[in-house]
Amino acid sequence: MRQNPETIIMNDILVAITALPCAFFERCNTGAARGSNGRLIRFGTPGSPDIRGTYRGRSIAIEVKTARGRLSKEQERWRDSFVEAGGIYIVGRDVPGVMAELEGM
Repeated sequence: MRQNPETIIMNDILVAITALPCAFFERCNTGAARGSNGRLIRFGTPGSPDIRGTYRGRSIAIEVKTARGRLSKEQERWRDSFVEAGGIYIVGRDVPGVMAELEGM
C-alpha cells in the first residue's frame, strides 16, 4: 500500500525534530473511526496540527502539507487562536523548511 505524501513528509519531519536538543514533539491524530459496535467515534480537535510540542521552552504546532497543500478553514482558525495565545505555528512542507523556522526562533 502506498503512503500518503503528507505522511512521508510528516515522518521525515518527526525524525529530524525529535533529535534536536531541548525538544519534545509528538504526533497528534484527529479524525473519526467506527467502534466495534458500529458507532462513529471522533477524536482530536478539528483543525489541530499534525505535530505539537515544545522547543527551547516555546510551544510549537506544525501542520504538515505538500508543496501545494493549503490549510482548511478549521486549521486557519486553530492556527489563529494558537498564535494569539503565544504559540509558534509552522506549515511544514519539508524538513529543511521546518528546521529553518525552528532555528530562526
